[in-house]
Amino acid sequence: MTFFAATTVAAVGAERSLPPEGVDRAEFLGDVQVPVTAAAAAVGAWLAAEFDLPPAPLPAIRLSSPAAMGALYRGGATLADGTDARRVVALYDRRQATIHLPEGWTGTSAVEMSMLVHEMVHHLQASAGWEPGCPAEVEALAYEAQARWLAIFGQDLTRALAIDPLFLRLLGVCGF
Repeated sequence: MTFFAATTVAAVGAERSLPPEGVDRAEFLGDVQVPVTAAAAAVGAWLAAEFDLPPAPLPAIRLSSPAAMGALYRGGATLADGTDARRVVALYDRRQATIHLPEGWTGTSAVEMSMLVHEMVHHLQASAGWEPGCPAEVEALAYEAQARWLAIFGQDLTRALAIDPLFLRLLGVCGF
């Protein structure tokens, strides 16, 4: 069974700085040039320590349009909660071991980095060979990690990403 794991948000209002001319946006974080792979490695190490997840080789990381992610995620269908798949803002493709982050992602805010945290959880789960019983089951740890990451920066997951707290309580419940 193959699952795509995705993060949806109502709004991500972050200030974004642009990379210097000639520097690839995917390789730029904040005001200094840091390969996005270095950010993924740091997040992976944090997740391994914080959640006892086994380390894994780094995934490919791509910046993708909403349409591209929507097409990857369940063929662009409407999600079970009524969300249009084009509103998926980040996803992990298990078949390709690739994290897709939104075009324009810079990692300059805790919220943006939390997207990488969320999708890195899915990568570590897949790399460890974990097979969820259902799509909901794969999300519980990813949202917990995202919440802990945001808490480090004094932010609350439900407010920062406009997520219904009831949704978070139902995570991991197959058949819902």
